[in-house]
Amino acid sequence: MTAEVPTQALAGLRDRFDGRVMLPGQDGYDDARQVWNARHDHRPALIAQPVSAGDAAAAVAFAREHGLGVCVRGGGRSEEHTSE
Repeated sequence: MTAEVPTQALAGLRDRFDGRVMLPGQDGYDDARQVWNARHDHRPALIAQPVSAGDAAAAVAFAREHGLGVCVRGGGRSEEHTSE
């Protein structure tokens, strides 16, 4: 079962979030929720794709405020860091 996210609260998150926030039924939601192991078919209340540390903090705070679980999914960028 997917938790409901209050519309007004979601608008507040979107106001302070530079990345993408998706709900079930929106374009990109199903692609974003898929993982390599097809046996796991989770349907989160929302998917937040942060573009900064501030976005990540806002998403975690939002989840805490609304009693939502958090799952971090890595990917998107694979940068190699070297020290000079």
